[in-house]
Amino acid sequence: MPGGVRLMLTEWSILMRENEIYDYLQGMMPTLQFINPYADNAPLPPPGTNFATMNIMPVSPIGWSQQRQKSYDAETGIATLYQDIERVYRIQFDFYGPDAFYNAEVFQHTLQVNLVRPRGALMDLKKTGDIRNLSFLQENKAYMRRYSFDTEVFIVDTIETKTNVIETATVKIINRGNNF
Repeated sequence: MPGGVRLMLTEWSILMRENEIYDYLQGMMPTLQFINPYADNAPLPPPGTNFATMNIMPVSPIGWSQQRQKSYDAETGIATLYQDIERVYRIQFDFYGPDAFYNAEVFQHTLQVNLVRPRGALMDLKKTGDIRNLSFLQENKAYMRRYSFDTEVFIVDTIETKTNVIETATVKIINRGNNF
């Protein structure tokens, strides 16, 4: 479309999905059975078994959406743009079982060490919270040990758009009466 403005052609997201966040963080920690809350239909492990859950709490945008050009195809005149926004994801970790306190300590420390990475990692550590004792008495009068902590991480989410680029334009100046 010479001399005209073209509209956006396509749009898609490169946002982190909930299970990708869970898998990424679980891969940074020692092996332990994780139950995905609200998403996992598997039954809870038998009593006396150590296990953990992870839950994404609030997600807060902390920066404006920033545009950057990823690529340009000279043959089609289409540029690929990224719209990035930085967000803070708060993730709650809950540990259950006879070793719940120990697991909370080990996992919090291991997560801190592994999230302090050089640039290019999928997420960066903002902070970790206190380990809280949330143990409770179940309906069957059995004591359930539960320890919890929160971690906040920075994640840059991206939306990709494609748009046509104006490569050339003709400008015609019309002089109205001042012909000197």
